[in-house]
Amino acid sequence: MRIGEQNGEEVSITFEGKKLTAYAGEPIAIGLLANGIRRLSISMGGRKRGAFYVGPAPVEVNGRKRVDSRKEPISEGMNIRRGRYDDYNKEPETYRTSIERRYYEVIIVGGGPAGIGAAQEISGVVPTALIEKEELGGRAKIREDEFFESISLNRLGDVYERTTALGVFYKGEYVLVPAVQGRKLIEFYAKRVILATGSVAGTMVFENNDMPGIFRVDSALKAITLYKVAPGERIILTGRTPELIDGILRKYGLDYLYVPRVKRVEGEEGVERVYDFEGNVYEADAVIVSDGKYPDINPSTQAGASVRYSDGFLYPETDEKCRINEFVYIAGSARRPFKEHRSSYYHGRMVGSFVLEDLGYEADGRKYEEYVGEYYRYDLGNIPIEKLNHDESFVCGCDVTLKKVLEPIRLGYHELQIIKRLSHVAMGFCQGRYCLMHVVRLLHQLTGKDPNEMDIPSGRPPLWNVKMGILG
Repeated sequence: MRIGEQNGEEVSITFEGKKLTAYAGEPIAIGLLANGIRRLSISMGGRKRGAFYVGPAPVEVNGRKRVDSRKEPISEGMNIRRGRYDDYNKEPETYRTSIERRYYEVIIVGGGPAGIGAAQEISGVVPTALIEKEELGGRAKIREDEFFESISLNRLGDVYERTTALGVFYKGEYVLVPAVQGRKLIEFYAKRVILATGSVAGTMVFENNDMPGIFRVDSALKAITLYKVAPGERIILTGRTPELIDGILRKYGLDYLYVPRVKRVEGEEGVERVYDFEGNVYEADAVIVSDGKYPDINPSTQAGASVRYSDGFLYPETDEKCRINEFVYIAGSARRPFKEHRSSYYHGRMVGSFVLEDLGYEADGRKYEEYVGEYYRYDLGNIPIEKLNHDESFVCGCDVTLKKVLEPIRLGYHELQIIKRLSHVAMGFCQGRYCLMHVVRLLHQLTGKDPNEMDIPSGRPPLWNVKMGILG
């Protein structure tokens, strides 16, 4: 259902033999959602999947398999069919690619409020690059945050939008950050790197939590504010942090009901009914999960950071200047999940000042401390394993059920790395961004083990999916 003025030209597409209209440039998954189509793929385990909660969302486009429906833009005449996780093209796609090298004093990875704040602090002093894998603004933009909208986006240095950083590597006195822009590989070299890679949206474990029609809060926000498409007509909002989206739902006049904890969802092609733990049943066609946000630790651990647990989440250890070593700094919600985008912005400015100090310039990062507000704090909490069907409750979108994670723990395997190998949790496309905290909770819940004593896996390059042809 479309809920506002659309950008782009109206075009005709075909889905499973049916003619539809959509808008050029919007992602395939969004165009199909606007037409009431939620089921897009079949998982390796034969589960029906959508595009907005867990797992990849491959579709077939004009005979080409494994097209990412979340990212591929719609164009006139597209012939789209549902895909399977185990579908592969018989002939590999081949093409020429290019490699470029760019040199800067400072590279900032992440174009949300923290990255923008750091860039504005630094770029007028030293050559600076700001790398963002989507568009500037991050979650502040999709939440239509008033503070963010008041910030001028001038003085950011060289901005590389839709450019995906793959990792951080040390080359003597320089740091190398390889990144992909389209089909081009860019090798960025700098003396200092700021990781302002933000947070990830928390997910929840309940029965059939992989069903089409379930949305992470960030996916729902993008659909509503960027593309003016509603997740559904009868929405259930669940989780510990409804404030991350309830204002947007009200602003756009969407009908929703808040149910703090969902036990089960049911339906044929997607969500039709929602059950809570008290036995109440709600008719619904969409569930938005808003259960906190956690630092994306993968970029920082790949760069060499150690992690600690506190206040309900894992975070990278830094010194008083937010450094993990002499080259790499962590800014904003990549370090702690701030409640307000204003806080992330000023934390970015503070870290930018620390970088200038270390490069020998006159700067005072402490002057921003008074503007840096609160970050979220959560209880670790228990997953209600005694009340859930373990075969139908998914810890990880890669077909890893609650049963698969509980089995090795109950057999006496209490090391995360071993549980990971036995269950395959955190071994998929997201490298554990959305599932690792569930395993930490379960291990603590069943054994009492301190999360600070757990062997947390590090992020591995490439940090995001990339076509092998580009690297080749």
